[in-house]
Amino acid sequence: MTIKFLHTADWHLGRVFFQMSLLEEQRHALKQIIAIAVEQQVQAVLIAGDVFDRSIAPVEAVQLLDEIMTSLICEHGIAVVMVAGNHDSEQRLAYGGRITELNGLHVRGPLGRFTPIPFEHGGVRVLLHPLPYLEPAMLRNLPGGDSINTHEEAMRYALSQLGPLQSGAQRHILLGHAFVAGSAECESERSISVGGTGAVPSSVFDGFDVVALGHLHRPQTAGAEHIRYSGSLLKYSFSEEAHTKSVNIITLAAKGAPQFEQIPLQALHDVRSISGCFVELLQAQVDVDASMDYIQISNKKVIYPS
Repeated sequence: MTIKFLHTADWHLGRVFFQMSLLEEQRHALKQIIAIAVEQQVQAVLIAGDVFDRSIAPVEAVQLLDEIMTSLICEHGIAVVMVAGNHDSEQRLAYGGRITELNGLHVRGPLGRFTPIPFEHGGVRVLLHPLPYLEPAMLRNLPGGDSINTHEEAMRYALSQLGPLQSGAQRHILLGHAFVAGSAECESERSISVGGTGAVPSSVFDGFDVVALGHLHRPQTAGAEHIRYSGSLLKYSFSEEAHTKSVNIITLAAKGAPQFEQIPLQALHDVRSISGCFVELLQAQVDVDASMDYIQISNKKVIYPS
């Protein structure tokens, strides 16, 4: 028997793209996530941070999150585990968290709670360890954290608070928000690095069966097959034009390597770049299906003979 989870991240609810609200684009993608979660019969949806695009989210973005959480938890009985990212206000995101946990919505904002969340299905027991985005300066107020200066030191400190990971009887998943050294970035991500101090080596995650991360917008592995970024919900810049946005389905048996399946998400409107002389662009044939895409146009320089 196996147990399944859906891994997603970087929703950035409330983001504006060239003065245009993306809420309907986001709602379109989030409804696909609900459908996938139901079809795959997952035990929980894991959201690895950057739920909102900024610390004080627009009212409409909060309402959209409420709509999606209500559908997953109340209509379909699927639990949700959510951690704060570097775009989120950890205090605002986690408001009422102790109450919502009773109904299947587990939110970890401020660091301080290290108790894992247990899941069990078909004889497979999983301990899920949620860690929000770790800002080194904020950890200096915790016992033993006064010497923390880098994100690697912050991550090692937080992981040390989890205690030893007991293998055999249960599997362990870490849900976090961090930049793993060597991973591919793009221009729409807010940097958490200052002189390289934002990078975390993949070796810090030794001992976990799965590490489900947020922060980077390109779906990718990070140093090992079991360390994965799900990527962002939508293409949030033209540097993401070639990305295939997706969610990860994580399948775990009692023993053996975890299995991963990427299921693509279909955007309401795509993002693409075109280039050419102005006259050529005006005369070009238009694909009706792509006529409402978000388009970046660059003009070719024309050199006339002297």
